[in-house]
Amino acid sequence: MGPRDNTDLQPPFSPAGLEVTIPSGPEAQKPSDSHNYNRLAPSSTFNPDKQKDFKANNDIVQDHNGRSRPPYGLSFIAFTCVVMLVTAIVVGAAVGGGLGSSLAHERNENEALRQSIIASAPSCSTSPPLSPSGTVSSATATSTTGLVDYVVAAPDTIDTVELECPGLDGTSYLTVRGQTFDLHCGDEMHGDDVGALMAYRLPDCIEACSYMNRVWANATFCNAVLFVADVQRTYPLQRTNCFLKNATTISATNREHVLRAQLNTG
Repeated sequence: MGPRDNTDLQPPFSPAGLEVTIPSGPEAQKPSDSHNYNRLAPSSTFNPDKQKDFKANNDIVQDHNGRSRPPYGLSFIAFTCVVMLVTAIVVGAAVGGGLGSSLAHERNENEALRQSIIASAPSCSTSPPLSPSGTVSSATATSTTGLVDYVVAAPDTIDTVELECPGLDGTSYLTVRGQTFDLHCGDEMHGDDVGALMAYRLPDCIEACSYMNRVWANATFCNAVLFVADVQRTYPLQRTNCFLKNATTISATNREHVLRAQLNTG
């Protein structure tokens, strides 16, 4: 082989006529300072604990496919149930509050109506006490303010009730049904009872006898009453002090706390 042509050692030229320098030696392997080979490197060191905190503090996280998931690792069904439960509680509280307010308002209106009815109700009528001056008609009862929820004393706690004898002797009483009963103090009658009741007043005892006549459609079915004002004597054994009778026979006279009322059929 002959000597090498020195022209082969000339630097190569590009097709455009520019000289191309090919570095050789150790410098050819050294990267240029002008190239930043670390520009893709992260700006900070990866910390797994900080990554966990980041995920825990996020309201919405993603699964391995990149899809959004509800917070706290709940499934969509569980998260939906929680939302529905909270909504039901809120709505139920609102409805319950409104219903309670409506019921309270209705109770107040009903109480106001009840008080209005009581205030506008007519007063009760009571029969006047029997007078010894003559016939007393129950139709002449005076109007007074009525008692509400009045409770009378138990009969077994009473010794005697009012009986204006001997002042009532020889007088008469006219019932609301137009029947007249002649009054006789001290007269007592035994037997021939057609009914009995506990009466705190003589007029109530006589009116019961007259009412019985209406019920039986017989004006003389009950033609007399025996009213005993000495309650402690009759009530413990007989549980009554007003005896309704169909009798005219007198068994005793001049008895204390006793009055006979006889139907006047004349």
